[in-house]
Amino acid sequence: MLIDFQDVSNKCEHCGADFVVTRGSVYRDGVGVSIYLAALHQCDNGEVVHLAIAVQQGKEGFDETCAVALQLRCNDVELGFSVVDWDRSPWKDEAYLGRQISRDDLLMSDKRDTFFHIADHIVIQNPTIKKYFSLP
Repeated sequence: MLIDFQDVSNKCEHCGADFVVTRGSVYRDGVGVSIYLAALHQCDNGEVVHLAIAVQQGKEGFDETCAVALQLRCNDVELGFSVVDWDRSPWKDEAYLGRQISRDDLLMSDKRDTFFHIADHIVIQNPTIKKYFSLP
């Protein structure tokens, strides 16, 4: 899988600070299969990336376009993903992402590994996220 990315600026409704959103597409064998949005913002939660990943209907074995919300944190030892419910995501109003899979539904889904696999590629390949967390 390969990704592309574009960075834009946004303003936090909660604290008023400007922050970066990095977004793009995910490709398998040159064909787009997924899109993602990642807000890189500290606010009152420490360094966190608010990530939404949507997989297109007919790609990766999906019968419909659907999306999950994740948070990514980095400590001195490792990166960690947490699945969150959409009410905790800044992307909850982005209807074009498709059906929003809840945290509980994703954790029980056979599609869980697909979303985490895509998330791994985003973090490894997106230079904006790597710089945010000071990753090599």
